[in-house]
Amino acid sequence: MNPVASISHFVEKRKQSVKISSTPKSPKSHMITRDKTSCLQPVYSDFLQTLNLHEEYFNHNYDRCYCSRHYSMNRPRTSIIGGYKYTIPCGWMRFGLKFYRFSCENEDIFKTWPISFYGTSIDQLEQILCMHFIPFPGDRLLNKEIFAPKFFDQGICYTSPSIYYTSNLKVCQKHVFTSKSNETYEVQVILQCKQKPNTFEVNHGQSGLCNIIPANEIKWKTRTRSTILPYGLLVHMRKQ
Repeated sequence: MNPVASISHFVEKRKQSVKISSTPKSPKSHMITRDKTSCLQPVYSDFLQTLNLHEEYFNHNYDRCYCSRHYSMNRPRTSIIGGYKYTIPCGWMRFGLKFYRFSCENEDIFKTWPISFYGTSIDQLEQILCMHFIPFPGDRLLNKEIFAPKFFDQGICYTSPSIYYTSNLKVCQKHVFTSKSNETYEVQVILQCKQKPNTFEVNHGQSGLCNIIPANEIKWKTRTRSTILPYGLLVHMRKQ
C-alpha cells in the first residue's frame, strides 16, 4: 500500500479511545501551570498510543519533554527565530513530526521561519497531520472531507507565537484521559509550527492570556495556504 493510501486508510480508522472524552472549557481559563513534582513522559506516550495516529507522521528523534525536570526554571522562557519572539512550551511534551518542505528545499526554514502555535482538538489531529501543513477552514482534505474546525473563519488561519495564549483559546479543547494506572488527566494538544515570513499579519489579541508576548503582537492571521508547517505535536497534562 502506498504511503498516501495507507495514511488515508488510517484517517478512516482512527477513533478516539474509550478512555478519552471531551470536557467543556471553563468560562475563565487560566494560564497553563507546570507539574513540578515528576516527569510524565510514560503517561504522554501512553496517551499518544490511544490516538492511533499513523507512525509515518512522527520523527521521535525530536521528541522533547519540557517539564521542570528536563527544562529548569532558570532557563529562558522565550527565544527569537526569524525576527519574532515565541514562548518556550514549558510544561509540555513534544512529539517530533516529520517535516515536509514542499517547494522550500533551498530555504533554511528552521533558522529563518518564525515559530507559531496552532490550537486544535484530538479529533482533528489526523486531518491535519495527513496534509503536512495546517489546512484552512473549508479546505478539502485527502480523504475528501471538508476541514471544519470550530470558531474559525473560512479562508483564514490564526496562529500565535505564545503557547499560553493558544492554550487558552476555545479552539484548544480540553479532553479527559484515563491512564493505565487509572489516574485521570486533563489534556490539551497544540501543533508547534514553522510559519513562512511575510505571509501573515500581526494583530491584537485578547489581553490577559499571556504575560510574555504583548497583546498587540500575539495574534497572527494569514490568508496564504500551505505556509504553516507543523513539526511538533505538543501535549499538556494536568492531573485531576
